[in-house]
Amino acid sequence: MPAPDSPFKSLSTCQNSMLVAYQTKIRQQQQFLKQVREILPTHLEEHVLYCVVSGKQCLLYADAEEWAAQVRAFLPIILHTLQASSLPKLELIQVRIVSEPKSQQVSRKANLPSKRNIELLRESFQAIEDDELKSALARLSRTLEKLS
Repeated sequence: MPAPDSPFKSLSTCQNSMLVAYQTKIRQQQQFLKQVREILPTHLEEHVLYCVVSGKQCLLYADAEEWAAQVRAFLPIILHTLQASSLPKLELIQVRIVSEPKSQQVSRKANLPSKRNIELLRESFQAIEDDELKSALARLSRTLEKLS
């Protein structure tokens, strides 16, 4: 039994002018990134993650500030090499930093009172006449003693 026709078309079957323009732009930016990485020393090329070209401006994205600073030192060489290539001419290259969201692991530690303060708490609730409050303070002192 043949599969029912899907209402969605595959991306490869949708070749309109807008899609072609975007694919061309992506290929061009990948060429720029490849050429920039070839210019840089090997220890820097892996830290240049993205390249975005808009008009006569190019933005390079590095993964950390220390790598971005080192890439900035090579900007005159990169600009001169790219201007001499057959790729579209650039007038300005900037380096930005891509900040990856870091997973925040909050280490929480209970701020427990000292043994002496727990003993003082235990001694102080003996004079309290309210039974409910007295039992709550007794449970609190037992819990604090277990945790410390």
